[in-house]
Amino acid sequence: MKRTNMKQIVSMLIGLSMVVSCLVSFSANSALAKDLPPMITITSYKVGSLGYTVTSGFREAIEAKTSMKVRVEPYGT
Repeated sequence: MKRTNMKQIVSMLIGLSMVVSCLVSFSANSALAKDLPPMITITSYKVGSLGYTVTSGFREAIEAKTSMKVRVEPYGT
């Protein structure tokens, strides 16, 4: 085999092992979902900032993967 093909194979195997480990840890954590609170509040920077956008993305991901409702509270300084 050429050296470049070997590097590609090793990179692919490393990436695949990372994906598998994430899936295994997610399935183990989802068993504990019954212990989660029904709602949480996350504070962020003011509406329109990058921090608010990122926090809103976290809210969507948390609500999609768990049974929790998330409220994002903008905190003005």
